Amino acid sequence: MYRLYAIMGILFMLLKADAQPHALLVRFEGIQLEEGIRLTWTFKGGSQCEGTRIFRSAEGKLFAQIGEIPGVCGAPDAEISYTFVDNSPILNSQNHYRLELGNEGYTETISLEYIVLNREGYLVVPNPLTSNGILYFNNPQRKSWQLILSDISGKMRYLSSGNADRTELSNNMANSGLYLFRLIFDDKTALQGKLMIIR
Repeated sequence: MYRLYAIMGILFMLLKADAQPHALLVRFEGIQLEEGIRLTWTFKGGSQCEGTRIFRSAEGKLFAQIGEIPGVCGAPDAEISYTFVDNSPILNSQNHYRLELGNEGYTETISLEYIVLNREGYLVVPNPLTSNGILYFNNPQRKSWQLILSDISGKMRYLSSGNADRTELSNNMANSGLYLFRLIFDDKTALQGKLMIIR
């Protein structure tokens, strides 16, 4: 999975996912853009089918059709690519996609997170934290950081470090209550926010 970033008022984490394609395909992949998730697939030269239907699922089991490209797909003598943009993916969650290639069956499923950070540049899922969760934030250069969790009186309750663009959280980090977190990067920049723990 590859990650890119863009800033347009709200921060979007751009993610790319690849899957083993169908026998007719060279590739089937997706990437998150500002306007949604773009799916791209390429037919092998000489591979054809009658129409392509696009499906999405929230949990990877029950799929609903979200689009269709009618007519003959593929080409008799060259590779040909198609693109479809899902303008309403499931926010801050996994989105699972597959294609139905005419009468040739379904492709493998690809899964992409659609994560939109808040204006402060982070997202805690879930918040309140009732079990395990994730703190997402903008860190495209993979800078090292320290996470400091403090109670509202300023007493430090938890400390961790890393260099990713997310970190796992647990409600066992501290007792129930409202906490302030501060991410301090190695270039001395910082990000801060709040989270609620319920145990």
